[in-house]
Amino acid sequence: MEEDKSTKRQILLILKKKGKMTISDLARELEITPMGVRQHLSILERDGLVVTRVMRKPKGRPVYIYSLTDEADNLFPKKYEELLESIIESVVLLDGHEKLDQILKTRAFKIADLYRGRFESLDLPQKVEELERVLNEMGYLVEIKRINNHSFALDNYNCTLNSIARKYPQICRWELEVFRALLGVKIDRISDLASGGLNCSFLIQGIPKD
Repeated sequence: MEEDKSTKRQILLILKKKGKMTISDLARELEITPMGVRQHLSILERDGLVVTRVMRKPKGRPVYIYSLTDEADNLFPKKYEELLESIIESVVLLDGHEKLDQILKTRAFKIADLYRGRFESLDLPQKVEELERVLNEMGYLVEIKRINNHSFALDNYNCTLNSIARKYPQICRWELEVFRALLGVKIDRISDLASGGLNCSFLIQGIPKD
């Protein structure tokens, strides 16, 4: 079993380095039979990590080309958070916190505009459910509990920018503005991960926002 996992990891690594390969190419690289490669690729394709494309030739059989999906590419380490933090530090150094606030405000408006259509014609409970879906799609780990007919508790256990938000709390403030814009009601932050809390907790109240 461990050997199977190791072979699948090797296939992913090879495809990451080479880009596109046939079963024969992979068999030579791995020094296993084409049938063995095919079995591993079948599982990786089922799991959404590998995609197959057919290359047809004027003569002979078509050739099947294998490559990684975007989902598989995301398995490899990225340094996006470090890059983002470096960019934010540069903005603050060159233009100050006011410029950073302007950028975050623009980003918040764009996110709200992007998702606003999914909230139209919904009542508050439906909007809250839709917000939960949107946030989880964005990489949050959100749970929402209904307190009464007009109030809800929103708990997020995965802040996608936690380490950066510790240094730049205005990120959290504009995140909250996105929530308010999408729901159109009063929302208060109760606790947050950036300040050492166990989660980011919000109280949603069915009161139109000011």
